[in-house]
Amino acid sequence: MGAAAKISPSQTSRPAWSRPSRRTLRRRLKFLCADIAEAAAAILTHAAAHAGAVYTLTGSQTLTDAQIAATIGRAVGCDIKYLDVPERTAVDAMTGMGCPPPVIDWLTSLNYVIKQERAAGVSSDVQTLTGHPPRRFEDFAREHAVAWR
Repeated sequence: MGAAAKISPSQTSRPAWSRPSRRTLRRRLKFLCADIAEAAAAILTHAAAHAGAVYTLTGSQTLTDAQIAATIGRAVGCDIKYLDVPERTAVDAMTGMGCPPPVIDWLTSLNYVIKQERAAGVSSDVQTLTGHPPRRFEDFAREHAVAWR
């Protein structure tokens, strides 16, 4: 179902899976939202020109969970492998952490969509709206490696 990072204990003292701090989440969300926020600002600045338009805001490339884990591993200097967690195990873990059922449902639904490759498309809408391509995940991982250390 979900992803877990597997990090060699000899390379880090941090557990293979741990809940990130709020500060770390804010840093990660800045990246996730940067291209979207810039695209939204472009739309809002010229709202009449975009009336009725529908945009698909994506990154610049399609990456698997394994590729994302490997990219983060290269950025932080350790071997990180993607581990596919069975849905029941993930649901039990999220329940045990006190995650609300609607959030668990949303996350399992999102994971299903991703596994079916229904969210694998790449569009040029970010570039059209902002004048530049979306940031590459590799660049983000390198620039923000400290968030995973």
